[in-house]
Amino acid sequence: METYICPLGEILYRRRTYEYENKQRITYWTNECKNCVMKEICCDKKNYRTIQDYGNPSKIRMQRKMETDWAQKIYKKRSKTAELPFAHIKQNMKLHEFTTTGIKNTNTEFKLYTIGHNLKRIYNEINTKNN
Repeated sequence: METYICPLGEILYRRRTYEYENKQRITYWTNECKNCVMKEICCDKKNYRTIQDYGNPSKIRMQRKMETDWAQKIYKKRSKTAELPFAHIKQNMKLHEFTTTGIKNTNTEFKLYTIGHNLKRIYNEINTKNN
């Protein structure tokens, strides 16, 4: 990717590519960055924007999306709500790999685990209200 569009809509051009912690990074820069009002937020007190190159265009779009404050707030909320059941199923119900093959059978197996998880939650809710 030869250009990057900053949050204010300016086109930044690729200036340098380098490796950092075994991951490729690309720096983008334009003269407009020097006087930009969002420079400290966008460039972290440098004169250029550093982007980690994920190669796949959909991953790049997701990475750019996750740079926004809005996306980080949503993801932080998701980590507390959506990720917890998966962690519980994996850790406490010992689902580390599926025993069936094929998408249909695997989906059925996963649905049985989620039903078990939900029944366990309902049982615990009833017990806490009765005690």
